[in-house]
Amino acid sequence: MSLPDHNGEKKSHTHKIEKMARYSIYITIVLLYMFFSSCSKGEKADMPQDDVVSFSMKSADAWDNLAQSKAVVVDNSELCKQGFGVLAYYTKDVNWNAYTGKAVPNFINNSRVTSSDGGLNWTYSPVKYWPHKQGEKISFFAYAPHDASVDINTLKLRHVVNSDVKKQVDMLWSYAVTTDKTYMPPMGKIGFVFRHALSRVGITVKASTDGISPMNKEISIRVKKVVFTSSSDKTGSGTGTFYTQGTLDIGNQGADPQASWSDMSGAQKFTLDYRNFAGGDASGFLLDNTNTDTPKQLNAPDSYLMLLPQDFLSTGFNIYMEYEVELYDKNDHTYLTYTNRGYCTVNVNLQGGKAYSMNLSLGVKSFSLQVGITSWKGGEEGDEIVINGLVDD
Repeated sequence: MSLPDHNGEKKSHTHKIEKMARYSIYITIVLLYMFFSSCSKGEKADMPQDDVVSFSMKSADAWDNLAQSKAVVVDNSELCKQGFGVLAYYTKDVNWNAYTGKAVPNFINNSRVTSSDGGLNWTYSPVKYWPHKQGEKISFFAYAPHDASVDINTLKLRHVVNSDVKKQVDMLWSYAVTTDKTYMPPMGKIGFVFRHALSRVGITVKASTDGISPMNKEISIRVKKVVFTSSSDKTGSGTGTFYTQGTLDIGNQGADPQASWSDMSGAQKFTLDYRNFAGGDASGFLLDNTNTDTPKQLNAPDSYLMLLPQDFLSTGFNIYMEYEVELYDKNDHTYLTYTNRGYCTVNVNLQGGKAYSMNLSLGVKSFSLQVGITSWKGGEEGDEIVINGLVDD
């Protein structure tokens, strides 16, 4: 009869414990590896919501004057639907001015930002998150309305002015300084302040007494056509003089910068007829003796001209007009109808962010023009030009 080998049992038991410990350490290492691997693949799901890069609209520079004089495309409600475009660069610890990789946005590349609640909150996809390393920076730039096919090259946007006035679009860029932003929890929203980059041109008309015959109930005027063309074009049939395309630098930020345009080219004219007139009456826009004091807006809300800035102080441009004069007898029967044709030459510097009103006074034998200029954000500019119109007999 042999005695149990207690020393052998102890050794075997110790060996098992050591083996299990090594195995548990291995399991722990594997689990840790899986955990870190899953985090690296799905960090958006694990990031707190406060880290999301979000945007807001600050100030009202772009909208102050649009309630009463709506632009073609970009007012607040249209911006919510169409959205604005955002470009952002992750520059790590390098300031924007010293950053050399500006050719392609490496953080947000022309994402469309929209709002479903009237501008209170703005959303975009894919969502981006702030880097957490202290001192790392992101620089943001924005323009409106968003265009998925827009030609962006180092923050330069190529803009083409459509020859059809109804298809022209407003264009804005955010001029507030939004460069070198760093993560500071809780991080507020990046606020954009937009400004108009184009020149907006509208037309008002009123009937006038021109020394030939006072406007009375026996006379009416119907505007048929208005052509914006070159100063050498006296019939409205020329090629025009307004730029067709140009390049806007949306990286131009500062306290009060003007729109920075370059590479202007092309020459075109713009023709407005009843389809562009308020009311859309195929017989023309009617003026009679009730319109001698208060001007009426001739162009429809979707037919303001949105033009590239252009200096016409020396060269000028022409506004060619055709309007029909109808004379009635005492029994309210038409006994004479004829068409006045003529032009006014306008010498003015069309600047980005300003709204221009061509105020026409139409008489039986002549017409005159006043050019009113206001800052598009609602301020007044004391600049008015009075030009007499020439009418063909």
